[in-house]
Amino acid sequence: MKKAIKRLLKRIFILILVVFAIYLVITNIALIRDLAENEKINVIIDADAANGNDDLFSILRIITAPDVELLGLLSAQWRLADLDNDSSVRSNQSLHSFILE
Repeated sequence: MKKAIKRLLKRIFILILVVFAIYLVITNIALIRDLAENEKINVIIDADAANGNDDLFSILRIITAPDVELLGLLSAQWRLADLDNDSSVRSNQSLHSFILE
């Protein structure tokens, strides 16, 4: 008897998951169409490029990608130790401005 109840509950649970998945697809058809029609992906980058090379590679990849439109490049603050200066945003901003030119 317990096995039959467990099997029934399992089937009901799977049915609910399938119905929910179908619901998600149906309700998001407009979003899926918009994503398929848009040729470019809009991106805003928040980076601390003056702190390391990893952000520079990411920025370069986004700028040179033909299917991505860069909407903004934000300069982030970093401070790893008390000895770091407080002008890291200024360093990032000047480097970001240079890259964008």
